[in-house]
Amino acid sequence: MGCIFADTLNRGRLDLFVSTDSWLSGANYTEPELLKQGHTVEPNILYLNDGAGRYAPVAAPVLALKTLGHDMIAEDLDHDGLIDLYVGVDAESGNKWATSKGGNPLYTRPDGKTWVEQAADWGIKQEANCVCVPAVDFDNDGDLDLLLVNFYSNVVLYRNETNNKQWLRVKAVGTKSNPDGIGAKGRVCAGDRLVGFRQVQSGAGYGRSSPLEVHFGLGKSVAAGYRVEVLFGGTNVRVVREGVEPGRRVVVRETE
Repeated sequence: MGCIFADTLNRGRLDLFVSTDSWLSGANYTEPELLKQGHTVEPNILYLNDGAGRYAPVAAPVLALKTLGHDMIAEDLDHDGLIDLYVGVDAESGNKWATSKGGNPLYTRPDGKTWVEQAADWGIKQEANCVCVPAVDFDNDGDLDLLLVNFYSNVVLYRNETNNKQWLRVKAVGTKSNPDGIGAKGRVCAGDRLVGFRQVQSGAGYGRSSPLEVHFGLGKSVAAGYRVEVLFGGTNVRVVREGVEPGRRVVVRETE
């Protein structure tokens, strides 16, 4: 149903996360019955970019749950410097084969390596027919909140109470390229260490547009100042800001 490109492992490469939905009208078939009829049942899949133009699926069972996925986001929701994956699923469809009855899954890496599902621990395991999950800082406190748009039930807003200064927000403004900076690539570095890589996108996931500002969680070891680099699409103009303090919104113009 939806897909997003994001640097899920802080390597400076855009990986691909795909959410899948599947439905066959009529009887509520089991998975073996679907397969007999030639109907495929695919899980949500994260494909890692190898840097040479090829993508390979991640061998992580927790990511391969056969949920009825619609939309998804890839953002650092808790500012630990690691991308989190949150998927909006159809938990009211009644499909026998799907595992969506537990609600929307949240995949995180508490140890920095292994993906685990933690939506219940975070208090955001909403169970509904969720079709759209934009992540936006609604209350302008620096962290990203979640808006869940559901079929057949109310819209739900989860307010993120991380409330720390371990973040940066970057707005790219094009002058020779497009004014919204769409396609621009942003990097935040602490010395020689890459903290995060993002690309400004006009749309991602399913049924929504994307914020035109990119958000970075900085991790627990916050530096006094960061280097912010923006490479504008189309012109390849690179703009660098040095010594940017955490907890700031930075506007980077192509003409600087």
